[in-house]
Amino acid sequence: AFMGDEQGALIGGDLPGLAGRVTLVPPHCDPTVNLYDVYWVVAGDTVVDRWAVTARGRST
Repeated sequence: AFMGDEQGALIGGDLPGLAGRVTLVPPHCDPTVNLYDVYWVVAGDTVVDRWAVTARGRST
């Protein structure tokens, strides 16, 4: 897999099926975090928290 600040590519292996889950961890988070209003914190298959991004859209 290749991951940049705002793009990535999954290479090799079978593609996930419809509604399949893929976990991606961005290597440099601030440009990525700025794109979303909230982040859902998940442990296994359970949502354990919701983090609001209060500075959403304020990147300069």
